Amino acid sequence: MSPDNSQSTATDSPRRLRPRHTKVIATLGPVCDVQSTIQEVIRAGMNVFQLNLSHGSFADHAARMLRIWAEAAEFGAFTAILVDTKGSIPRTKKH
Repeated sequence: MSPDNSQSTATDSPRRLRPRHTKVIATLGPVCDVQSTIQEVIRAGMNVFQLNLSHGSFADHAARMLRIWAEAAEFGAFTAILVDTKGSIPRTKKH
């Protein structure tokens, strides 16, 4: 909190260094997977990134996770990663 203001902002570092009980979750996909977007959503208060493993390669997701961790560390934010694994794939072809 700012000493002269009773309201805190997303950039107040003491507040950002504590984990929150309420989680703000959003999916990070290929379209918004850029450094500026990751920074913006962390500053806005998002603290859980969801990755859908049905789309993209393992290498893509590994690189995405490294970007998330690097940006979270830069802001001193507690940021979790929620992984949505591939579910069962319907089989329509007889073998």
